[in-house]
Amino acid sequence: MIKAGASCNNGVQSSLFRSNSTGSFVSQGVTINESPVGYAFVDEVGLTGVVPITSCLDFRFGYFGLWLSGLVQPTQQLSSQVLTQTAGGVAPTSGSINANGSTLVQGVSLGLEGRW
Repeated sequence: MIKAGASCNNGVQSSLFRSNSTGSFVSQGVTINESPVGYAFVDEVGLTGVVPITSCLDFRFGYFGLWLSGLVQPTQQLSSQVLTQTAGGVAPTSGSINANGSTLVQGVSLGLEGRW
């Protein structure tokens, strides 16, 4: 079995920074809402085999692999957020969403299949 697919990827990220290091309480925040961020892709591969044990019982085994790419991963978002200002600066907060993440999920399946 081989499957592939694509989907539109929406992303929202919010950050808030509060500081009173200069004496007055300063609060800055940024919310980024990108739609679409890009496209996410899904690829799936699977293999299944069946070995008859008796006329009513089969042994089933298989492998499954799923690869996802174009993901927005939370740990990759903070480095692109700019919330703090330089001393005396008035630069606005800014940010972006990184949708370059990917992951691989795989596994083996074993089982008995009965019929009556």
